[in-house]
Amino acid sequence: MFMPTRKQIFFLDLHTLGKAGLRVPRKHGVSVKTFLESATFQKGLFDARHTSHLLYICFGITLRGVLDIQLMELAQRRSMSTHQAGSLRKLNDCIIKDTPISRPGKINFQAIYEAAAKLFDNTLGGSSQVFQQRPLREDLKVYCEQSLEPLPYLHKSYMDRVTRLGKEEWVATKTAKRLQESQSAEYLIPSVFSPWPDRQLKDPLIRYAKLVKARQFSEHESPDSNSAINFVGTRFETRHSTNAKAK
Repeated sequence: MFMPTRKQIFFLDLHTLGKAGLRVPRKHGVSVKTFLESATFQKGLFDARHTSHLLYICFGITLRGVLDIQLMELAQRRSMSTHQAGSLRKLNDCIIKDTPISRPGKINFQAIYEAAAKLFDNTLGGSSQVFQQRPLREDLKVYCEQSLEPLPYLHKSYMDRVTRLGKEEWVATKTAKRLQESQSAEYLIPSVFSPWPDRQLKDPLIRYAKLVKARQFSEHESPDSNSAINFVGTRFETRHSTNAKAK
């Protein structure tokens, strides 16, 4: 999760925090739940649908105050002649195509992603349950970190073009619609289709697997909540420029 106003990225360990930990007041008396539900605190996510649905179903949290970076990418690309109507890009594709990573850096990035995917992607023999193991595997931590660090760069790059094109209101409206629709037990997530333009999608829908039955967090759980929130500084540009020189 990225905070555009502070240029910071946060890891939230929902598995360790649980329902109780998310409601514990922290600095200035604000809990994680309050932060996530506040429209005042602006938050950047790439494809907020899954996160919003999981928070609502498993933790009773109504996510607000989000700008969806995936929709920002679509809005700034739509005016280009190369735009393919109805397509949404994955985060990995955006990182590879739209960030200033060196060629060796991109090869390394892809290798880390492919190794991690074998652990969590069931189509490759993995399982998402690997993310619930504690302590979290170091290779998964690296995968999560490298996937999140480019968000500030992508946000600024896409937002600059969205602003020039006058598409800010569209991004805000479509993000709000995504959040509202995802906050339902019966939500169906369109797999790869764009929400542009406003019309009923007739394409096949993929039912998002409900996670409530996988694990129920007790209100009596009281983990060491502070240890479950990890801050990741925005070292993206510095780290990759250093790697490029080393190569």
